[in-house]
Amino acid sequence: MKLQPTTKDILFLRHLCTYLDYFLITPWYDFNQNEAKNVTVKKICGCVFVATKLVWVAFSALDHNLHKFYAKALISQQLMYAFIGACVIFLLILTVCRSSFLGVDNWKTILTNLDKFDTKIKIKEMTMSKSFVYAFVLQQVMYFTLVGYLMYLTCKILGVPILKALCLTLLVDVYYELMTIVLAMSLNDNIRRRYK
Repeated sequence: MKLQPTTKDILFLRHLCTYLDYFLITPWYDFNQNEAKNVTVKKICGCVFVATKLVWVAFSALDHNLHKFYAKALISQQLMYAFIGACVIFLLILTVCRSSFLGVDNWKTILTNLDKFDTKIKIKEMTMSKSFVYAFVLQQVMYFTLVGYLMYLTCKILGVPILKALCLTLLVDVYYELMTIVLAMSLNDNIRRRYK
């Protein structure tokens, strides 16, 4: 079944999902054909990404700069950092695995139903909420500004190069968490305004 986007907010979802495809957050999806695309390549990319992330975590855990940081922290701070790190890394791996191996049928159902609902109630135009688009852009700008500042502090305090500072922090994982929340918010905004 071919999807005919009747409203701008579904078009926004298409663009958002195309952006999130690069990060393996959403399934690689052909919206016109309403089906997954390059499934085998996606699974290989997902496996490579998860393996790379696990190796990255292992090497980061062995780094002496991280041990220096841990030595200065209180036991409660050490436990909290380890717990938050494990949760965020688990979310990243779960997100990549789900988009690479599972959930494509759910994705197809959501998009088909949104399209059918628009056709059934004869929506001529449903634009994406401008405040949502501005919030999306603002989140991206704020995140990368904070990342720049955090990288500067990490490099200055620990005296390590930028690449190593990136390995010692959870910035990539936190970005995945942020983008997963943005996707959930945009789907929620689409559904909420249709049933208003």
